Amino acid sequence: MKFHLIFIFVLLTLPASQLNAEVSQHNWPCQPNTADCIGSVKLQVDKSLWPKAKGIFEITSFTNGEWLFVNLTTDPIVKIFKFPEIHEIYYEIRTTEEEQRQRNIFQQGAGQVLVSSMELIFKAHPGGLNAMPSNWITREVEIEGKKIQASVRKISSKSFEFSLLSDPDWKISGLWSIEKVQPWQDSYSLDGWLNQSQVASFRTLGDLREKIRKSWQR
Repeated sequence: MKFHLIFIFVLLTLPASQLNAEVSQHNWPCQPNTADCIGSVKLQVDKSLWPKAKGIFEITSFTNGEWLFVNLTTDPIVKIFKFPEIHEIYYEIRTTEEEQRQRNIFQQGAGQVLVSSMELIFKAHPGGLNAMPSNWITREVEIEGKKIQASVRKISSKSFEFSLLSDPDWKISGLWSIEKVQPWQDSYSLDGWLNQSQVASFRTLGDLREKIRKSWQR
Protein backbone atom coordinates (compact mmCIF):
# COMPACT_ATOMS: atom_id res chain seq x y z
CA MET A 1 0.00 0.00 0.00
CA LYS A 2 1.31 3.44 -0.88
CA PHE A 3 2.14 5.81 1.95
CA HIS A 4 0.22 8.95 1.24
CA LEU A 5 0.26 12.49 2.58
CA ILE A 6 0.99 11.82 6.24
CA PHE A 7 3.32 8.86 5.82
CA ILE A 8 5.55 10.17 3.04
CA PHE A 9 7.02 12.70 5.45
CA VAL A 10 6.60 10.91 8.76
CA LEU A 11 8.26 7.59 8.01
CA LEU A 12 11.31 9.25 6.50
CA THR A 13 11.93 11.48 9.51
CA LEU A 14 11.20 9.38 12.60
CA PRO A 15 14.32 7.78 14.11
CA ALA A 16 14.81 4.19 13.02
CA SER A 17 15.05 3.10 16.64
CA GLN A 18 11.64 4.66 17.29
CA LEU A 19 9.96 2.91 14.39
CA ASN A 20 11.34 -0.50 15.32
CA ALA A 21 11.29 -0.34 19.11
CA GLU A 22 9.73 -3.46 20.53
CA VAL A 23 6.74 -3.61 18.21
CA SER A 24 7.61 -6.70 16.18
CA GLN A 25 5.67 -9.10 18.45
CA HIS A 26 1.99 -8.23 18.60
CA ASN A 27 -1.48 -9.43 17.62
CA TRP A 28 -2.59 -6.38 15.67
CA PRO A 29 -3.56 -7.04 12.02
CA CYS A 30 -0.92 -4.63 10.70
CA GLN A 31 2.45 -3.02 11.43
CA PRO A 32 2.74 0.40 13.12
CA ASN A 33 4.82 1.85 10.29
CA THR A 34 2.12 1.27 7.66
CA ALA A 35 -1.30 2.75 7.02
CA ASP A 36 -3.06 -0.61 7.16
CA CYS A 37 -4.57 -0.04 10.63
CA ILE A 38 -5.93 3.40 9.83
CA GLY A 39 -9.61 3.52 8.94
CA SER A 40 -10.87 6.66 10.62
CA VAL A 41 -9.15 8.47 13.49
CA LYS A 42 -10.21 11.51 15.46
CA LEU A 43 -7.23 13.05 17.25
CA GLN A 44 -7.24 15.65 20.01
CA VAL A 45 -3.72 16.93 20.55
CA ASP A 46 -3.26 19.23 23.55
CA LYS A 47 0.48 18.61 24.03
CA SER A 48 3.02 16.81 21.88
CA LEU A 49 6.61 17.00 20.67
CA TRP A 50 5.42 18.61 17.42
CA PRO A 51 4.29 22.26 17.71
CA LYS A 52 2.28 22.12 14.48
CA ALA A 53 0.11 19.31 15.84
CA LYS A 54 -1.95 21.12 18.46
CA GLY A 55 -5.64 20.90 17.65
CA ILE A 56 -8.40 18.47 16.73
CA PHE A 57 -8.11 16.46 13.52
CA GLU A 58 -9.96 13.74 11.63
CA ILE A 59 -8.05 11.42 9.31
CA THR A 60 -9.94 8.96 7.10
CA SER A 61 -8.53 6.21 4.89
CA PHE A 62 -10.93 4.87 2.26
CA THR A 63 -10.94 1.36 0.80
CA ASN A 64 -10.05 2.70 -2.67
CA GLY A 65 -6.83 4.39 -1.51
CA GLU A 66 -8.26 7.89 -1.11
CA TRP A 67 -7.69 9.92 2.06
CA LEU A 68 -9.52 12.75 3.81
CA PHE A 69 -7.80 15.10 6.26
CA VAL A 70 -9.95 17.51 8.29
CA ASN A 71 -8.65 20.25 10.56
CA LEU A 72 -11.48 20.82 13.04
CA THR A 73 -9.53 23.55 14.86
CA THR A 74 -9.80 26.11 12.09
CA ASP A 75 -12.73 28.43 11.47
CA PRO A 76 -14.01 27.61 8.94
CA ILE A 77 -13.07 23.92 9.04
CA VAL A 78 -10.64 23.04 6.26
CA LYS A 79 -10.31 19.74 4.40
CA ILE A 80 -7.76 18.09 2.13
CA PHE A 81 -8.93 15.21 -0.05
CA LYS A 82 -6.06 13.07 -1.36
CA PHE A 83 -6.34 10.68 -4.29
CA PRO A 84 -4.12 7.59 -4.65
CA GLU A 85 -1.98 9.47 -7.15
CA ILE A 86 -0.56 12.98 -6.74
CA HIS A 87 -3.88 14.80 -7.00
CA GLU A 88 -5.45 16.71 -4.11
CA ILE A 89 -8.46 18.99 -3.70
CA TYR A 90 -9.13 21.50 -0.94
CA TYR A 91 -12.14 22.83 0.93
CA GLU A 92 -12.03 26.31 2.52
CA ILE A 93 -8.41 26.72 1.44
CA ARG A 94 -8.22 29.72 -0.87
CA THR A 95 -4.50 30.42 -1.36
CA THR A 96 -1.42 28.37 -2.19
CA GLU A 97 0.17 29.63 1.04
CA GLU A 98 -2.70 28.30 3.15
CA GLU A 99 -2.65 25.06 1.16
CA GLN A 100 1.01 24.52 2.07
CA ARG A 101 0.43 25.52 5.69
CA GLN A 102 -2.40 23.03 6.13
CA ARG A 103 -0.43 20.29 4.38
CA ASN A 104 2.46 20.92 6.79
CA ILE A 105 0.09 20.70 9.76
CA PHE A 106 -0.89 17.19 8.69
CA GLN A 107 2.53 16.04 7.50
CA GLN A 108 4.68 17.54 10.24
CA GLY A 109 2.08 17.69 12.99
CA ALA A 110 -0.96 15.42 13.06
CA GLY A 111 0.77 12.77 10.95
CA GLN A 112 3.71 12.63 13.34
CA VAL A 113 1.34 12.27 16.29
CA LEU A 114 -0.68 9.58 14.52
CA VAL A 115 2.32 7.36 13.75
CA SER A 116 3.85 7.79 17.22
CA SER A 117 0.48 7.12 18.89
CA MET A 118 0.07 3.93 16.89
CA GLU A 119 3.51 2.70 17.90
CA LEU A 120 2.96 3.50 21.58
CA ILE A 121 -0.40 1.70 21.59
CA PHE A 122 1.15 -1.35 19.90
CA LYS A 123 3.93 -1.46 22.51
CA ALA A 124 1.64 -0.97 25.51
CA HIS A 125 -1.15 -3.26 24.30
CA PRO A 126 0.39 -5.91 22.01
CA GLY A 127 -2.63 -8.20 22.39
CA GLY A 128 -4.53 -6.02 19.93
CA LEU A 129 -8.24 -5.30 19.89
CA ASN A 130 -9.19 -8.89 20.70
CA ALA A 131 -7.45 -8.62 24.08
CA MET A 132 -8.59 -5.08 24.81
CA PRO A 133 -11.21 -4.65 27.58
CA SER A 134 -14.27 -2.41 27.33
CA ASN A 135 -13.12 -0.60 30.48
CA TRP A 136 -10.10 1.67 30.50
CA ILE A 137 -6.76 -0.06 31.02
CA THR A 138 -3.49 1.84 31.46
CA ARG A 139 0.05 0.60 30.91
CA GLU A 140 3.33 2.46 31.06
CA VAL A 141 5.48 2.41 27.96
CA GLU A 142 8.84 3.98 27.24
CA ILE A 143 9.95 5.50 23.96
CA GLU A 144 13.18 7.43 23.39
CA GLY A 145 13.74 7.42 27.16
CA LYS A 146 10.33 8.94 27.91
CA LYS A 147 7.76 7.12 30.08
CA ILE A 148 4.19 7.51 28.84
CA GLN A 149 0.87 6.32 30.28
CA ALA A 150 -0.94 4.61 27.41
CA SER A 151 -4.63 4.00 28.13
CA VAL A 152 -7.14 2.24 25.87
CA ARG A 153 -10.65 0.82 25.94
CA LYS A 154 -12.44 -1.15 23.24
CA ILE A 155 -15.52 0.41 21.65
CA SER A 156 -16.21 -2.34 19.09
CA SER A 157 -14.40 -5.18 17.36
CA LYS A 158 -12.84 -2.60 15.04
CA SER A 159 -12.49 0.52 17.18
CA PHE A 160 -11.10 1.84 20.46
CA GLU A 161 -10.52 5.01 22.44
CA PHE A 162 -7.05 5.93 23.61
CA SER A 163 -5.16 8.42 25.76
CA LEU A 164 -1.41 9.11 25.95
CA LEU A 165 -0.20 11.16 28.92
CA SER A 166 3.21 12.24 30.18
CA ASP A 167 4.13 15.59 31.71
CA PRO A 168 5.08 17.95 30.27
CA ASP A 169 5.13 16.79 26.65
CA TRP A 170 2.26 14.40 25.95
CA LYS A 171 -1.49 14.89 26.19
CA ILE A 172 -3.11 13.13 23.27
CA SER A 173 -6.46 11.36 23.02
CA GLY A 174 -8.73 10.05 20.34
CA LEU A 175 -11.14 7.58 18.82
CA TRP A 176 -9.59 5.08 16.40
CA SER A 177 -11.22 2.67 13.95
CA ILE A 178 -8.99 0.23 12.08
CA GLU A 179 -11.71 -0.48 9.48
CA LYS A 180 -11.27 1.25 6.14
CA VAL A 181 -14.15 3.52 5.15
CA GLN A 182 -16.26 3.05 2.02
CA PRO A 183 -15.48 5.70 -0.63
CA TRP A 184 -17.67 8.71 -1.15
CA GLN A 185 -20.14 8.23 -3.99
CA ASP A 186 -19.32 9.53 -7.46
CA SER A 187 -22.34 11.83 -7.17
CA TYR A 188 -20.75 13.73 -4.25
CA SER A 189 -20.83 17.44 -5.12
CA LEU A 190 -17.52 19.30 -5.28
CA ASP A 191 -19.19 22.64 -4.71
CA GLY A 192 -16.72 24.70 -2.65
CA TRP A 193 -13.73 22.44 -3.41
CA LEU A 194 -10.71 23.76 -5.35
CA ASN A 195 -7.91 21.93 -7.11
CA GLN A 196 -4.16 22.57 -6.75
CA SER A 197 -4.44 25.52 -9.15
CA GLN A 198 -7.11 27.05 -6.88
CA VAL A 199 -9.75 26.39 -9.54
CA ALA A 200 -13.18 24.77 -9.09
CA SER A 201 -13.02 22.66 -12.25
CA PHE A 202 -15.28 19.65 -11.61
CA ARG A 203 -18.92 19.33 -10.65
CA THR A 204 -18.83 15.94 -8.90
CA LEU A 205 -16.27 13.62 -7.37
CA GLY A 206 -17.02 11.06 -10.07
CA ASP A 207 -16.12 13.57 -12.80
CA LEU A 208 -12.75 14.20 -11.15
CA ARG A 209 -12.04 10.52 -10.56
CA GLU A 210 -12.68 9.82 -14.23
CA LYS A 211 -10.37 12.65 -15.26
CA ILE A 212 -7.61 11.29 -13.01
CA ARG A 213 -8.07 7.75 -14.34
CA LYS A 214 -7.77 8.97 -17.94
CA SER A 215 -4.67 11.02 -17.16
CA TRP A 216 -2.90 7.95 -15.71
CA GLN A 217 -3.88 5.76 -18.66
CA ARG A 218 -2.06 7.96 -21.16
